[in-house]
Amino acid sequence: MLVQVGNFVTVTGVTVNGFSNGNGILIGGGVSNLTISNCQVNECATGIGVVSGNGQYLSLMGNRLAGNTTALNYGATGGGSLVRNNIGAADIA
Repeated sequence: MLVQVGNFVTVTGVTVNGFSNGNGILIGGGVSNLTISNCQVNECATGIGVVSGNGQYLSLMGNRLAGNTTALNYGATGGGSLVRNNIGAADIA
């Protein structure tokens, strides 16, 4: 799943499996006001990837990231984001 550009996007309850050479969910560097919650991402190279950039107000909470080579790759440099309570990945303050 790719969210390359945009604002005020919500992704809830999605299951992504088996992208062994890529990201289960990839968020572009300029995306803001995005919520990804209650998703399951399994057996991918990277479970959830956030491209380096000025994305802000991202909420990545309550997801299950299992069996991924890298559970979470977070590169956003903007403020106001919450990355918490994801099973299989540490919180980012």
